[in-house]
Amino acid sequence: MENIPNGGAQIAQVLQNEGITHLFTLCGGHIAPIYLAAGFAGIRVIDVRHEQAAAHAADGWARVTRHLGVAVVTAGPGVTDAVTGVTNAYFADSPVLVLGGSAPVQEWDRGALQEMNQIDLFKPITKWAKVVTDPKRIGEYTATAIREALSGRPGPVYLELPIDVLMEPVEPREWTYQAPYRVPQATAPSPEAIEAAAELLQQSEQPVVIAGSNVYWDRAEQALQDFIARLKAPVYLNGMGRGCVPADHSQFFNLSRREALKQADVVVVIGTPLDFRLGYGKFNPNAKVIMIDRDGSHMGRNRPVHAGVVGNVRLCLEGLTAAIDKSPDRLGWFSALRKEESQKQEALMQKATSDATPINHYRMVKAIADFIDDDTIIVGDGGDIVACGAKVIPINKPGNWMDPGPFGCLGVGPSFAMAAKLAHPDKKVLILHGDGSFGLNAMEFDTAVRHKIPIVSIVGNDAGWGQIRNPQVALLGEDATLATDLASTRYDKIVEAMGGYGETVTDPGEIVPALERAFASGVPACINVLLDPRALLGEVNVMRGLSI
Repeated sequence: MENIPNGGAQIAQVLQNEGITHLFTLCGGHIAPIYLAAGFAGIRVIDVRHEQAAAHAADGWARVTRHLGVAVVTAGPGVTDAVTGVTNAYFADSPVLVLGGSAPVQEWDRGALQEMNQIDLFKPITKWAKVVTDPKRIGEYTATAIREALSGRPGPVYLELPIDVLMEPVEPREWTYQAPYRVPQATAPSPEAIEAAAELLQQSEQPVVIAGSNVYWDRAEQALQDFIARLKAPVYLNGMGRGCVPADHSQFFNLSRREALKQADVVVVIGTPLDFRLGYGKFNPNAKVIMIDRDGSHMGRNRPVHAGVVGNVRLCLEGLTAAIDKSPDRLGWFSALRKEESQKQEALMQKATSDATPINHYRMVKAIADFIDDDTIIVGDGGDIVACGAKVIPINKPGNWMDPGPFGCLGVGPSFAMAAKLAHPDKKVLILHGDGSFGLNAMEFDTAVRHKIPIVSIVGNDAGWGQIRNPQVALLGEDATLATDLASTRYDKIVEAMGGYGETVTDPGEIVPALERAFASGVPACINVLLDPRALLGEVNVMRGLSI
């Protein structure tokens, strides 16, 4: 009897044509045909321990490859488990395809197993959410979903596949899938917008450049470096913009942003919104604002924009660089900011070089800075410890820093790290973990062990949710730690029990040797560093650190 392929084969063909090499899933009967067909097509199937982790891993894959990530989740609880990961991707403009199983069409509204309205659940947190009910059109809908995820402002999409539709055999000649089905094309900015922005910059005496994640997504790192060189302006980076200008670049600044924004006469905001990370734009009210981004949705939000340049960030920066005449040296402006930077750096280094015990947070992240090289990818998954790391750890290449993004979702660490290691097996991948965030998806170290993905976690263990506990104590007193205390758990033993490597560190001089042993082990590893829970009390601000 002839073997007629089902919908899984259609999906696998589209993914294969798109160049997809990995997908992330947790098994379920509603979706089995998808990953079975994907496996036959040579797409590596990574099965995780929770669907949230599958969505996070697809998001991480999208970020580290600057292409599509794919998650496949089963009906009902499988779909609902993925919601947090999809929402995080949505706020980060991360192109993710989520394929969800569902109850058979022929049993809708009869009380089938795990039957629920899943489409409406995803509509607010995706660019596009549809269900396919015609077996012949499964490949067509998959291609449409990918086109939606990758076009314009990227983001997650959701395609639902009822099990009876997915399992229906369909002759390939009846498939409606057409290829090629999308046209990758960068949108150029208007010459008038470039001219208006260039005119403002020519008049500027103290310009500041703030650059974020869309610089990375649009592969504009070299264009950004050329732009700041022509403009002769300091640059500050956030999100996945970190590394788009090397940390040792003469125009890169990290610790003086607040002072720079107070004094700037023109602020150039590139590829990032004026959200909470930038104080909602509430800096110098007399400063002119230029915004450059791939779409205009953020422009005018929270603050007037005096010049807006909409288009592919790389093309925008290249056009603006060409339009700027020779800029003045601005030595006085740089000197003032460098003095501010140096003063804060000196204060930080006093903590970061201390060999006192218990270890303080800055000492731990300074050890990481001493250990890593330019081919190490850092995944930030925590609160206070990641905020400390962002101040101290130098990132010199684009894509070498990954954090949750503007949604601030903890628990991304193992999934992001596995995706990064799978995409770049030649690079070291290190998770900078808080002890609270470690617990959210710790079982994914089992996934890493089973699939032989040698990621390493270093846990800043201050026995609590420090970013919440410290403000409570500062505001309400020493007894105000309700729901914020944790135990000094041996997280390294948890990873060891799953087949990985682990050790606990109490001596600051042992952090780097422990990291060396962890990476040399060749298996997933956890270094559990016991920190002083009171080390950050002196610098508490209730909202500090939420901007990672």
